[in-house]
Amino acid sequence: MCLAIPARIKQLKEDHLAVAEYNGNQMTVEMGLVAATVGDYVLIHAGCAVERIDPAMAADIFEILAELGP
Repeated sequence: MCLAIPARIKQLKEDHLAVAEYNGNQMTVEMGLVAATVGDYVLIHAGCAVERIDPAMAADIFEILAELGP
C-alpha cells in the first residue's frame, strides 16, 4: 500500500522543485506533475507532489494521521 502525505509549499525553486513542510520538517519535492504556489497544500509520495489539495482536506488527513499515533 502507498501513502501520500500532505505538505504545505513554503518556497518554489528552479527546475520544478519546491520546499515543502510537513510536521515541522522541510523537504525538497519535485513539482513537475502539479501546478501549485507558495501556501498551497499538496500530497507528497516518493518525493513528488502528486496532487494539490484544499486546506480542509489537508486538515482532515493531519487529524487521521495524529489518531494513528507516532
